[in-house]
Order: sequence, then C-alpha cells, then structure tokens
Amino acid sequence: MISSPAGGARTLRYIVPGRLILVLVIIASSGRGWEVMCCHDEERKALLEIKTSINFPNKGLALPDWGNSTTEVGEDCCQWPGITCDFNTGHVVEIDLYSERSSAKETWSPNLTMLAELGQLKKLNLGLNKMNGGIPEGR
Repeated sequence: MISSPAGGARTLRYIVPGRLILVLVIIASSGRGWEVMCCHDEERKALLEIKTSINFPNKGLALPDWGNSTTEVGEDCCQWPGITCDFNTGHVVEIDLYSERSSAKETWSPNLTMLAELGQLKKLNLGLNKMNGGIPEGR
C-alpha cells in the first residue's frame, strides 16, 4: 500500500506530541523530575546558631550571606557559602568555615552541641578561627 506524503505528515503530527507527553509523565513519576532539595529546617536553625556564636562583638556580623535569624523559614541554607548539602536528601554534609574569624583578636569558644542537629555532617572545617576549649567526648 502506498501512503501519500500528506497522510504521513498527519500521522507524524500525532506521534511526536504523544511521545513527548510520555517522556514528561515518566520524569514526573520518577520523583526526581525538576524537584530541588532544600536544607532541612532543624539544620538551618543549627547553622544560624553557629552564625550567632561566631559573630564578632562590636565588629559587625560574620557570615553575612547566611540568614539573619533563627526564625527565618524557607531560606535554603544549601545555597550559603561554606555549606554543602547532599543533592538527593537536602541534608548538610559539609561545613567549611576556614578562617572566618582569622581577623578577630579574641578567641571563640563554640558550643559544639549545636552540631547535634546536623546528623549527616561528614566534614567540618573550623581551621584558623582562634578557637579555645576542647571537643566534648562522645556518649
């Protein structure tokens, strides 16, 4: 059977959009689509507590690109400088605050209990921050 060019074009016109819709349905049903993972609220709050503890008295704020208060909701801490999150889970996996307090004259005694909310943290860099005190022993 011989098909006319007009009939072939008509058939193609229905096949291409149908396949495109099928691909979009597969992407959407995979759960991965265009979804962007953001940091978890409890981890964001813990990071903001770290920011509060690292601030310089009478010298302005350290980490100015981080959020401004522990009550901020919806801000993605995975986008903050020095923070790395797992792409799949949105959990904070790395904090790099190397030399954030290098210009400070006073030492910093961080309250490391605030790290307890960061259960997926794999790497922590607090080098050159004029810290004093020790690391508490594990339970």
